[in-house]
Amino acid sequence: MPSANETLLTSAQPTLPHHWVWLILGILFGTTLLALLALLRWPLSDTQGLWQDPWFWQVVRFTFWQALLSSALAVGLALPLARALALDARLPGRDTFLRWCLICFVMPSLVLITGLVILFGRQGWLTPWMPGQWQLYGLNGILLAHVFLNLPLAVRVLTFQWQGIPGSAWKMAAQLSLTPWQRFKWLEWPAIRTLLPALAGFIFLLCFNSFAVVLALGGGPAASTLEVAIFQALKYQFNPAEAVGLALTQLFLAGGLFWMLSRLGQFQWLAPAGDTSGWRPKTGLIACWMGRVYY
Repeated sequence: MPSANETLLTSAQPTLPHHWVWLILGILFGTTLLALLALLRWPLSDTQGLWQDPWFWQVVRFTFWQALLSSALAVGLALPLARALALDARLPGRDTFLRWCLICFVMPSLVLITGLVILFGRQGWLTPWMPGQWQLYGLNGILLAHVFLNLPLAVRVLTFQWQGIPGSAWKMAAQLSLTPWQRFKWLEWPAIRTLLPALAGFIFLLCFNSFAVVLALGGGPAASTLEVAIFQALKYQFNPAEAVGLALTQLFLAGGLFWMLSRLGQFQWLAPAGDTSGWRPKTGLIACWMGRVYY
């Protein structure tokens, strides 16, 4: 039962009347609808020509390609790190690191872009140590920024999924004297493989709709996505018909991806879904130190 002080504090908190909430939502929805109707009044005869333009399909291919690579790299790099965080209880700074992962996920894109330019730009601090003819602007910079933004999310989700394996399952594996490979194959992999499609799909959708990163680090028309192409059609060409065609294409593709993603399930990334204090097996010396070095 709440105390008297808690009741007074709760009642003292200001609340917005319901009619004001509906009024604000109505204004936002009405403004969006009016903007859409204004764009639809422009002649859309050029839309069919847009879909037959090779440049349009190049933009679509690059949008899918950079999102696919970004999601694959983020999830692939997160797997060994998440396993080390979940199974190595003596890993220094583990809880603090998981909290910092939230900061990386909500970091403004411009702050990240500025940091990447300072580190990996043409006069960057780490540029002399980069292999070959390193260029930040283009696919390299887009992938680097997307992985930096989405890797912490993947690490948190996979860590919580690994920690969600019941302690009784770990004890059963120990009683059966399973080798580390057998334990991963029969216990750990079934627990995380059902989560991977939803996680990778969510990161793919975030990168598919990325705007600021691609605009700043794309380096030119060859590295344009649908989001950037819409901006260019309105900002530089003032071609609303082309912008509407691109927006409808993005709405159809992103909406379809979101519908498929919603059918793959949900995942926990703010907090674990269950108890994480159960018994965990001791990892081997080599695996333990490999995880700590990677961490």
